[in-house]
This record gives sequence, C-alpha cells and structure tokens, in this order.
Amino acid sequence: MGKIPNVNCKYDEQLNLFLGNIVQYTLRKYAFKLDISSLREVELINVGELPIQTDGRVIDDSKIILTSRLFDLLPNYEIERLYRNKNFKQIVCTLYHEMGHINDMKLYPKIYRAALESEDMKEVLPSFFWAEYLAEKRSTVIDLTASHFCESFLDITWNPISINESNVTVDNFFYLNKVLSYFIARAENTDEKFFDEIKDEILYKYVCELRVEIKGLLFKMPFDDIDLLKGLYELMNKYYKQFVRRSRN
Repeated sequence: MGKIPNVNCKYDEQLNLFLGNIVQYTLRKYAFKLDISSLREVELINVGELPIQTDGRVIDDSKIILTSRLFDLLPNYEIERLYRNKNFKQIVCTLYHEMGHINDMKLYPKIYRAALESEDMKEVLPSFFWAEYLAEKRSTVIDLTASHFCESFLDITWNPISINESNVTVDNFFYLNKVLSYFIARAENTDEKFFDEIKDEILYKYVCELRVEIKGLLFKMPFDDIDLLKGLYELMNKYYKQFVRRSRN
C-alpha cells in the first residue's frame, strides 16, 4: 500500500482522526494499485472556505483537499458503522477520484501540464476534459450517485456562449465540458439510456460525436501527447460555434 500521506483537519481533532482512517480505508480497498507516492497530505477544510462548491480537489501532485460538505452529513465518525452510509461511500469515491488524478499526473505529465498551466484554450480545454474523463471513468464504478447526477444533468438548460475557467454557470462552455466528462463516464457505467434522453438537439449531437472521439482516444491509450487531442478540440470548437450561433438567432 505504500506510505500513508499525512492528514490534516485544523478545526476538529475528532475529524482529523476520522480522516486518517478514511485515507487508509480508501488506499486499502480501492487505491492500492495507484501510484500516489508523491502524495504528502490530505487536508479536510470547511466547505465555506472555497469559492465554488466541490467535495474534493487536487492542489498538486502532493496534496488533496476534501471539503466538509459530506462529512457534515454523517451520523458518526466510526467507519465500521458507516459502510452502508451513502455519504460515507461518496467521500471514499471522491478521495479515490482525486487519488486517481495524482496517479495520472505521473502517467500523463504533458496532458496535465497543458490542463493546469497552459494559457492556450486549444490546449487547456481538451486536456482538462480528457484528464477528468479518465479519472471519472475509474472512480465512477464505486459512485452511488452516478444515476442521480445524470438525471440532474438532463434537467439543466445549457446555453454555453462563453468560455472561461472560473464561472460555474450554464452559459460557460468550459464548465459544460467539465460536467460532460462526468456525465459521459457515469452514463456509460450506469445506463446508456441517459444519452438518448438529452433533449437539446445540438447538445445531443455533440455528446454523440464526443463519444466517438473518446472511443478513438481510448484505443490509442496510453499516450501523453496533447497533439492527439487536437481532434477533440476541433470537435469542441465546432459545437461551441453552433451554440453561439443559435443564441444569436
């Protein structure tokens, strides 16, 4: 299993101990095949400390942050009494997902560098999507909320006519693609009927073509060449223009 990373919850000592148990449980049960040798710390922070709602985030290849949202919903902090608790299972799934990113940063350093550091959207957008899709494809097998997530996605009316990395809004094409990386991975693992239930015609065609592109990329795996993601960007750009054009009519 390798070295256990340090855990840190500055605002609650009991949670700090519980966090350590969760990290060990996740490593032992799910993440034992991952290379997380660079991971030095897993920190639990109050959910209000981050500007956007998230249950987990990788800071870099040495640190993972979890937020308190799901922890606050737990009836106790004893793992032996929580095995069937859906919020506990989702905490483990989130941690496993983020550990997957740590593993993939070593396997695909060029793709992650483009996703996290490039200022060129032609590199950022497809690299970010691909990194998230691969991590989600791995962790969704233990995600109990996958079907609910897909149902919620279908209820959203998207109007993506801008692109930026900060706004979590339905008019942001970057955010749409982040959500799509989760939606496609989860629908593939749970029920492909979700794809046919997309009502927006442009979005439906976009998802269909994304899935074809994804299958082609998976066939080429493993690779760490952002040039292989050019076709993905061209597809994204094609549909972004369609969304913008529709908004002007």
